[in-house]
Amino acid sequence: MFDNALYSLYIRDSFVKIENDLKMLNKIKTREELKQIVQQAQSEGKKVVTTNGCFDVLHVGHLRYLQSAKQHGNILIVANK
Repeated sequence: MFDNALYSLYIRDSFVKIENDLKMLNKIKTREELKQIVQQAQSEGKKVVTTNGCFDVLHVGHLRYLQSAKQHGNILIVANK
């Protein structure tokens, strides 16, 4: 049986994971949503950068690549193959 402190930590960590998962789901967009986002950004004078790749096993090289790509504009759109 869990003691109260350990159980509280487990519950908190579970909620943090769920919250992070929900944040990620909010970032997945349809083509129509992306079209609107890009049009709005461009009308505001923002630069939109796109990239794509296979990120099924995300590693530090991918993160560096995406961070570098993001530096080239205000909004980064990533397509995952």
